[in-house]
Amino acid sequence: MRALLAAALLLGFTACSAGQDATPVATTGTSTSVATSTTTATAAVVTTTATSTTTAAPVATEVAHPPATPPREPVVVSLGDGVMFDLEPALAAAVLASGGQLERGARFGLGLTKQEPYDWRRVWPALVAVSPNVIIVLEGVWDARPVVVAGRELDVDSDAWRAWYRSLVSEALTSLRSTGATVVWLSTLPEAGPRKNDRIREVNLIAEAVVRATPGATWVDGAGVLTAASGEGPLRKPDGEHLCPTGAAALAGAAVDAAAGDLGAARESWQDGPWKHDSRYAGC
Repeated sequence: MRALLAAALLLGFTACSAGQDATPVATTGTSTSVATSTTTATAAVVTTTATSTTTAAPVATEVAHPPATPPREPVVVSLGDGVMFDLEPALAAAVLASGGQLERGARFGLGLTKQEPYDWRRVWPALVAVSPNVIIVLEGVWDARPVVVAGRELDVDSDAWRAWYRSLVSEALTSLRSTGATVVWLSTLPEAGPRKNDRIREVNLIAEAVVRATPGATWVDGAGVLTAASGEGPLRKPDGEHLCPTGAAALAGAAVDAAAGDLGAARESWQDGPWKHDSRYAGC
């Protein structure tokens, strides 16, 4: 009996050790039920990672803008010879009264037909490199003369001279207009002596035709302007070529009027300003 009980206990211990549920063991004779219950509990561990994202409301940032650049005052460049030199004081006053500034570029002895003492192909591009709004030209006295081209002398009244001079004016005007500026071209003023005036007339006929055929260029009849101003005072110096203040004021007013689209009307009177006392008018 004791042996049977021991065997039953051994079987239950073995089942318990193996982690299995024991079933009742039945024996003959005296029945002894040994119930061995083994429970294996597995706990599931759940890990939760909580991610919290917070989006901040956009903050209005005031963008600092640089101060507005005031519009540039119109720039006018004057080009020409000694007659333009006498015109420049009046022209500067007229341009200033219209809200602009004048860059002076007159050179004594300058002409399209000559390279000495100044070559316009070198001088003018440097003078107009300031991005002008308007370019005002008065030259031609030095062009009204015979020239030697490729070893051949050309007189002003010849077809060969006319064709050659036309090409010069066209080249000069194309160069000036390439800056984007409006070009105001004043006619060469008449001088004493019929032969000289005949040549000046040829210069003007060709220059006027080229200027009028060029968009953005305006022709001003300087002789007509001076005729209209006669009686108001001496227009020209005793040499009959250079200008006195009255003649300079008349031509400056006409030139600025021709460029009114770029300059605007004069905001104040300028004709009787201190410019009239410039030393270049001492001979008047």
